Parts: sequence; structure tokens; C-alpha cells
Amino acid sequence: MICKEIECVEGVVRRILEQEGKFNVGNLKIKVSDLPYDEMSKLDGNLIIINSVRFRNFSNETGGDSKLVSAYLIVLSLYAIVKDRLELEKIISNKLGMDSVEFEVYKILFS
Repeated sequence: MICKEIECVEGVVRRILEQEGKFNVGNLKIKVSDLPYDEMSKLDGNLIIINSVRFRNFSNETGGDSKLVSAYLIVLSLYAIVKDRLELEKIISNKLGMDSVEFEVYKILFS
């Protein structure tokens, strides 16, 4: 999935979680902001906060490739809500596929 705007990522995350039916997500918003370095993402009400330092590092390492950056935001947004790596792996493989960019990013982040 290629998203060039954060609203697209929010929509993708919302749709995945609605399809799962286990999570009441409401009107999600995503913000890249300061977090402790060991915290990749967190949920604060309906706001998903992505660690800005880690995001910049990933973006720089991938040359800002929009497909990889949007996959990164999707994976960490889902993780902020699901809070379990194995459940996240199951959701990504079932909803996006094991051959998806998101699954590859998941493996990089959580291996």
C-alpha cells in the first residue's frame, strides 16, 4: 500500500482494525512526535504517536521511499493499538499478506 499522506495511512489502519472487529478505534489520528527511544509507538486516546527519531532514521535509511515509509507507519500504528507482536504478525499476514511490504517491514522491526 502506498500512502503519500497521513490521512491515507489512518484510513488503512482504521479499515484493517474494523475488519478484525476486535478493536474499537473511533476516529484515529497519527502524529510523529517525541517518545522515549525504546518506545516505537503508543496510543493516547485516539492519537497514535510514532517515535520521531526512529521514524527519521527509518526514512533516511530507505531514502524516503514512500512505499516503505507508509508501510512503517501502518505497522507501528497497528502495533500501538494491538500491543502484541504475534497478534500484529497475524493481522498483517491475514489482511495484507505475507508477501506485502508491510510484512517485510514488520520482520525488520520485530526480528
